[in-house]
Amino acid sequence: MPSRAPTAAVLALVALAAAGVGARAAANVQPLACPTRVLLHVAKNDWAPASEELAPRGAAALRLCGYAGLNGAAPLQLERSRLLSGGGLVTQLVDEFDALPPYPEVGVHCPLDDGSQVLALLAYPGGRRVTVALDETGCNRVTNGELARIASGYDDTPVGPRLVAELRALTAPVHGDAHVAGLIRLCGGPAPSRCFSQDGTVTVLDSHGQVVAAAKTRHARFALSLPPGTYSLVARTGGARGERTVVLGAGRTVHANVVVGIS
Repeated sequence: MPSRAPTAAVLALVALAAAGVGARAAANVQPLACPTRVLLHVAKNDWAPASEELAPRGAAALRLCGYAGLNGAAPLQLERSRLLSGGGLVTQLVDEFDALPPYPEVGVHCPLDDGSQVLALLAYPGGRRVTVALDETGCNRVTNGELARIASGYDDTPVGPRLVAELRALTAPVHGDAHVAGLIRLCGGPAPSRCFSQDGTVTVLDSHGQVVAAAKTRHARFALSLPPGTYSLVARTGGARGERTVVLGAGRTVHANVVVGIS
């Protein structure tokens, strides 16, 4: 899908998110953690407002999860997440979700659907939660498990393409991101023990234990872009698990192999 230069409005939206996220990330009401892979099915929600609005009003926090398409370096894997707590940006996104038109009941042709997705995980006072899944390509179908909407601009509704551009910008790597790259190394076994590289998955946890990124390795190698901070890299391969901590600085690349021990 051809890339488009972000508009001034989208850049302003990203700046607003960056300014407010850090100060409010410790809000009491927390959304669910991002799944490590695209969500193929959104479960029905038994909360009555979710059967009336795609994203019920009054959300206290919103976690956005961006997933790569089939042509990405880590197909259908979590690439980036962003937590938004309270304030005007959460309200704006909720309003835009609710302004989308219903998904057409007649057959719709959806070309160039590469499987990329953005999840919006909403949390409400009292413990209620709603998951909204948006397909970034194809027909831009949006659903909360109860309702289905369309964000492609169908029926001459500009709110759809605007929302897709905003969500894409909010979940894209930004200037100043840090980078981590390495190998999964399987080490141990009967004496003399040895190490060798092994394919598997690497999951990244932030300081709160929330999943913020995940990738399948290729030739045992992984590479991820993340906001600066301290993270745990958890590698899984062949039923075994290894973990290490990394500290990432803005604009820098840290090379960090993750060792998985075997007996």
